[in-house]
Amino acid sequence: MGGASASTASDTERDSDEERAVDLGLDTVFDALRNARRRRVLQYLNEQNGRVTLSDLAEHIAAIENDTTPEALDSQQRKRVYVGLYQSHLPKLDSMGVLTFDRQRGHIERTPAASQLDEYLYDDEADTRSSKRHYVEFLGVSALVLLLGVVTGIVGGIGAAFSFVGLSLGVAGLAAFHAYEQG
Repeated sequence: MGGASASTASDTERDSDEERAVDLGLDTVFDALRNARRRRVLQYLNEQNGRVTLSDLAEHIAAIENDTTPEALDSQQRKRVYVGLYQSHLPKLDSMGVLTFDRQRGHIERTPAASQLDEYLYDDEADTRSSKRHYVEFLGVSALVLLLGVVTGIVGGIGAAFSFVGLSLGVAGLAAFHAYEQG
């Protein structure tokens, strides 16, 4: 009888996780992600996959914000980020339920609710740059094919057909690449 009503520590942790994994709501999501430093906090927690210390987090973010390495940071750069995280960003994210911030120990952990923000955390800018590069490459190849078509048209009379086939293959290739990138 007693065994049926007893709960284990993992049951308690699971119940606690389920309680915190509530729907954040659109306003909370926007508020959490509105600030670049908060987004960096969430990204770092995502990458670390566990508990992090405030000092490690502050150093990581300071290095990003100062476009340098953690080793090259000076104490003022570290302190500025540390204080901002400690006084503002971490308590705010904690109150939203996306992380837990233990002020006494300086530990920070993601909560299950943080997973609702994951899809918004990573910048698609690199993918966009890659796509733009491919479009520019296509434009260059198309111009080359068109130039070859004009030259061969003048010399041999087959330029229009050559240009049409070359451009058609280029458009088909670019469309296939774009469809592949879009998933």
